[in-house]
Amino acid sequence: MRFERPPLIEPLVVANFEARAKYYHYGVVSVEIDQQFSLDWPALVERSAAVLGDPSIEQRAMELLRPRLEKSESRAPEPIPELAGRRLRDYHART
Repeated sequence: MRFERPPLIEPLVVANFEARAKYYHYGVVSVEIDQQFSLDWPALVERSAAVLGDPSIEQRAMELLRPRLEKSESRAPEPIPELAGRRLRDYHART
């Protein structure tokens, strides 16, 4: 049994990617960006290291979200002080 509310999902337009923003009722917003690729294991490890070390990915996600968050700022719940501004990265590779 689940009691959490599912997030509101907004498709995002990003060239060559499938992307979406997920807005959770407790004030968290996540950005998911998917890109299809086919690599052998060594190339996947190399690409993963490059993606994990690239600070521009988080910057681009914030650029996508900033106008949306500014528009909805007045309706957002108050952030939890110890979590406000905290950013987490989570990367997944699917086969």
